[in-house]
Amino acid sequence: MTTPDWRARLHDVPDMACLEFVVRCARRVQPLFLAAWPAAPQRLYQLLDGAIETVEEITGGRERTTSTFAFNAMSAVKAASKADAPQASCVASTVACASYALTAIGYGDLTRTHTAQAADYAAQSFSYGDDDEQRTALAMLITAMQTDIDRLRAGLAAGEITDVALPPGYLGPLWPDGEEPDYAVRIPFSDNA
Repeated sequence: MTTPDWRARLHDVPDMACLEFVVRCARRVQPLFLAAWPAAPQRLYQLLDGAIETVEEITGGRERTTSTFAFNAMSAVKAASKADAPQASCVASTVACASYALTAIGYGDLTRTHTAQAADYAAQSFSYGDDDEQRTALAMLITAMQTDIDRLRAGLAAGEITDVALPPGYLGPLWPDGEEPDYAVRIPFSDNA
């Protein structure tokens, strides 16, 4: 499946709407971290969850300290790389880029740059194996991500989106058809990739 040019699709999407999109990218691939690296220390998964949660809370309009969440996500990237768990590292990189998108608000186009990179990492998380389940999961992921952007772009065109937090539930369910893909519970992983 061809991966869209996320940066071009996000071209005029305001920063806060980009954050809504990127945090959903991170949530969608987060289950792959432990599926790809079952021996991962639980604390690393918790660090990733905390980083995602920080972005979610800030996009929801809540005040939250952001002093360590990006560092925590990068700790998971480094640990997965060191353990030779590239799929888990790619998932953690998605979360790290989501964190950087938040810290880049107010610095020109950097939020969109980090958001697009996170979306690319999310899709790349499925390049570690060549089987039908991963191809299906990738197709579901890209469809869900494109649905989010389509909703954001429609909201922009209708004047419903500004650069403030979106109304709760604006983008709808995490998976457009309401059904999580199989990998959210289990995904085949090949050490040979």
